[in-house]
Amino acid sequence: GVLSLKATLLGSQLSVLQGLFSGLEALKDWCDVHFRLLDQHGQIADCASEDLRALRMLTRNLKVKIDEKLKDFMSDPHFSDVFQDDYVTLRDGRYVQPVKNSFKGRMPGIIHDLSKTESTLFIEPQVVVEVDARARLAVAELPGGAGSDRRTDQAARLRVLRGVRDVEARVG
Repeated sequence: GVLSLKATLLGSQLSVLQGLFSGLEALKDWCDVHFRLLDQHGQIADCASEDLRALRMLTRNLKVKIDEKLKDFMSDPHFSDVFQDDYVTLRDGRYVQPVKNSFKGRMPGIIHDLSKTESTLFIEPQVVVEVDARARLAVAELPGGAGSDRRTDQAARLRVLRGVRDVEARVG
């Protein structure tokens, strides 16, 4: 009676436990494949695709070059009286420097904005325009890479996620 019932219950629990643990092995395999696509912040990692890696490396290199060019400009004694303030900011995705309106002809570049008081122009220096243009062309030449860096990065991440989804659909 009781021993027979105990044996039956243990046998059924054992098969349930075995089923749970065998499911964990499949989960481990899934994690091994998919977690490597994420960085420590839960974002899609550079290594998730060659396009994404190349794009992000290009973007980092672009930022370094632009920072160097802007620092050179700010430390150039010929331009010391031109700057309204000692900082760099973004306007419409472009790196610009605040320049006194009265000196707008002294700094070659593209005017992207004007302060509310109209005393400050936000100018993208010509050397930065050239570096940025080269980088945007390079981004456009990446497979599937057209548009701005942000949109291209987003497209590369979507391709990675679609690839994961397609693999999941095949595996079931």
